[in-house]
Amino acid sequence: MDFKGAILRTCAKRNDKHAEDVRLRVEGSISDLHAAEARYHVDCRARFMTTKHVKAASASTCSESNAYDLALSQVTDAMKGQNLNIWNSVEINDLYSEFGGSQLQRKGLMSRIEEYFGNELVGLHSPGLANMIVFKEVAPNLIKLVNTKDDDDLDFALKVVAKHIIDEDRDINYDPTIYNTRINTEMLSSYVSDTVSCLLSKLSPNIENTNPGYMIGNMITAAIGKHPTPLQIA
Repeated sequence: MDFKGAILRTCAKRNDKHAEDVRLRVEGSISDLHAAEARYHVDCRARFMTTKHVKAASASTCSESNAYDLALSQVTDAMKGQNLNIWNSVEINDLYSEFGGSQLQRKGLMSRIEEYFGNELVGLHSPGLANMIVFKEVAPNLIKLVNTKDDDDLDFALKVVAKHIIDEDRDINYDPTIYNTRINTEMLSSYVSDTVSCLLSKLSPNIENTNPGYMIGNMITAAIGKHPTPLQIA
């Protein structure tokens, strides 16, 4: 148990993909820590657990995060400087890419933009068109805004979300001849619709990118595709 605790603490310090794979192996229902007398290769343990390698992994993760934050910050600054414009999601995503951003897809980027500006923005949505946003302070000069509590908005939103989930789940590749008894985070998430992941994160941040969240997503994929996922089999 002491060795297991040491491994998990190292995973938390490294905070990279390798650490996530190791953590899932150790904490999973089929643990990889039950080798004969718990003996592991010394060089593998050293590369993963020594202070030098832990610091290197942690620094790499922080560097990626800082690069992403910088690109997002540059996008928000550009939008503030051109607050008279009506922005659409394609333009914002292109601008993010020009600034070197690569960590967020368009949906995630728009979500972070709306989270950053909060009530300063008004979102405009129409089927078949890229989502648009405009600053509320200049919106009356560009468009006429009318408040409504019509349930039609909710019904339309549910239909759009359901269609996205169904289309994304049907595009997931499934091979019924291959069974995996050991799974990692990449495999867990690969059988979850991006829209489902986004929806779960909005329902509760506590299940975002967690095993319970992945299980919910895998169950939805299985129900739509009418076949079990590797997570359910494992």
